[in-house]
Amino acid sequence: MTEVFNLLAQEPKKAARIRRGGWSWGPVERAKLRVLSMSAGVQSTTLALMAAHGEIGPMPDGAIFADTGAEPASVYEQVEWLQSGNVLPSPIHFVTAGSLRQEIENASAGLNGMSARPPFFVKSSKGRLG
Repeated sequence: MTEVFNLLAQEPKKAARIRRGGWSWGPVERAKLRVLSMSAGVQSTTLALMAAHGEIGPMPDGAIFADTGAEPASVYEQVEWLQSGNVLPSPIHFVTAGSLRQEIENASAGLNGMSARPPFFVKSSKGRLG
């Protein structure tokens, strides 16, 4: 028995709008601003490059790289490459709230008065996790 599949593009069904906290979220096609969260890792770099080459769409209007201030050098090199020449057609914007490493060190020393601390793991003076 042979089955026939309709491979022609079909009209997409109208997506229902979802209300969350007063914001209306609809299909990406009608978005006024499309932003990619750029970590410069495998997934976000692949998405950015695929969009730039027209393999997926719509093309983001830009990307945001949230800099922790303690990324490995390879991450900054990757972002620099993505921003160079003809790699991406849209800009990458850097945002930061300071050095996450410094915040953790200050929290460990009790210097910043944080009541809620980010999860991190340390070793005791005897070399044990604790």
